[in-house]
Amino acid sequence: MYNSKFKIDEKVILPDSSEAAWPINVTAWQSNTGHIFLDEKVARYDGSTHSLCKRGHLSPKQGYCAECVPLNNQEEYATYPKQKWNDEPLYSMALDQWYFDKNSVIDVMRETGQSAQELMLVIGEPKNAYEIDPDEYFEEHLPDGINVPDEIAEAFNTLNDAIRNCANPLCYYPSNIAVLIEEV
Repeated sequence: MYNSKFKIDEKVILPDSSEAAWPINVTAWQSNTGHIFLDEKVARYDGSTHSLCKRGHLSPKQGYCAECVPLNNQEEYATYPKQKWNDEPLYSMALDQWYFDKNSVIDVMRETGQSAQELMLVIGEPKNAYEIDPDEYFEEHLPDGINVPDEIAEAFNTLNDAIRNCANPLCYYPSNIAVLIEEV
């Protein structure tokens, strides 16, 4: 019986027919890892261990250029808006260090002899806890159209009240605001 998927005039080609496939010659690239690629650029990347950064420094292929990080940070810092310091926590992009009180900031400026701009000090942005919706929190475990039991909902309400009224942030993140400090 004839399969209705084929048209009556369609040519039939079996897997062992010379019309099904034929050999061709192609150029392939083998990297020093043993992998074979049709694209030379991909093969060369696979076989390399290092690369040149945009400034021409040698750096590990799957890493970052340690020489460029401070330069990139300086370029980025120069674009930040500046704000007078009001004793907020500060982060030094130059030293990768946090400062949570005025004395420690003044001490590091005196010890290093560097200004706030040289230390690339930015204001710390507080990250507060966020309220938790119990139905969203347990969404994977709740059948469709069912909410968490009232006792659990009440416990979440109590927790959310505490979160809402908590004055202390969980942590700080560096902002994009450079700080202005009067020289010490």
